[in-house]
Amino acid sequence: MVRKVFSICSELAEVFSDETIFHAEQLGYRKPDPQIYVVALELFGKKPDETLFIGDSWTHDVVGPMEAEIDAIWVNPKGLPQTTNHSPVAIVPDVTEIRHLLLN
Repeated sequence: MVRKVFSICSELAEVFSDETIFHAEQLGYRKPDPQIYVVALELFGKKPDETLFIGDSWTHDVVGPMEAEIDAIWVNPKGLPQTTNHSPVAIVPDVTEIRHLLLN
């Protein structure tokens, strides 16, 4: 199953092409407004279960997407505590660990 990554903390801009990264300004909505995730999915022609959201904000990059039924990976370099009961696919301290997760 192929999954798209459509938003991420800035470090991943070096890993993913510009066509797979969207910013709130481009979409006309701000995270965690559910509409931003809906618009991004429509632009990719993908469904939530075909998508993985990766980011460094618990509220914007984990809770927001998960509320839109999108799986998430939280990049948490500071080891901050989770503030809700949402369960992301993974919590990693560094973006370099994501490749290993996605390949296994």
